Amino acid sequence: MKMIVAGLPKTGTTSLSAALNQLGFKVYDFFEHYHVHRDQWMKVFNEGASTEDFRSMYEDVDAVADVQPCYYWEEIYKAFPDSKFGSC
Repeated sequence: MKMIVAGLPKTGTTSLSAALNQLGFKVYDFFEHYHVHRDQWMKVFNEGASTEDFRSMYEDVDAVADVQPCYYWEEIYKAFPDSKFGSC
C-alpha cells in the first residue's frame, strides 16, 4: 500500500483514483471495495477486523480511496504504516 485517500465521497476521490490509475497504481475505489471485498467489509462492519484482516485485503493494492478508507484510515494505516495520505 502506497497511498490511503481518506476523502469523503463526492470530494474528488474518483478523479484522484483515475489519476493514480494513469500513473500505474492499482487503486481500489468504491467499486472494488464493494465487488472484490464485499464479504470482508461486511465482517468489518458487523464484527470488526484485525490489522491482519486489512493487510490481507489490500496486500496487492497500491492505493485505496472513497468511503471505506475515509472511515477506516487508521486501521488501514496500522496494516500499512509506510503509506502516504491523500485527501480531497
